[in-house]
Amino acid sequence: MDSTSKNPLKVIVVGQRKSGKTALIQRYVSGVFNPEYEESTGVDFSTKEVDGISIQFWDIAGDQLGSPLCAGYYEGVRGIISVYDLSDLKSSSEAVLKWSADVQRCLPNSKEVPHVNVFTKEDLCVSDGSWKPLPGTGMYAISAKTGYCMNEAIDSLVTRMMK
Repeated sequence: MDSTSKNPLKVIVVGQRKSGKTALIQRYVSGVFNPEYEESTGVDFSTKEVDGISIQFWDIAGDQLGSPLCAGYYEGVRGIISVYDLSDLKSSSEAVLKWSADVQRCLPNSKEVPHVNVFTKEDLCVSDGSWKPLPGTGMYAISAKTGYCMNEAIDSLVTRMMK
């Protein structure tokens, strides 16, 4: 697969407002966690080279759910990261259904596109460490603040995108 900085692999990052999409991308791309929250508007872009492959992350603002612009956001997508907030599971569980429907509506071949579900803010949740993703499920509890499981989650997506 040939992907250079002129023709990067496109990954969309979707999820509800304040779920940690921007923090996830910033931590993965630049290794930085910024505790000062700035809500995204529209869509933001970040690119990272991984094993000589250019990956472009499209950080889609949470208020873009159902937007008529979504077809443009999803065009050419090679991977999807759905982001949910572990510290607010009630809202997150409702958002899972809404974002899944939006992805399917805007990307008819979505079942063929590699996809991971990340549950952010693991550092804010009291855990005995017993919740671990099952191999092959594409589900990860992560923390952009501490970096917990960040690379594992996104690297698993990139690996599947390369197949």
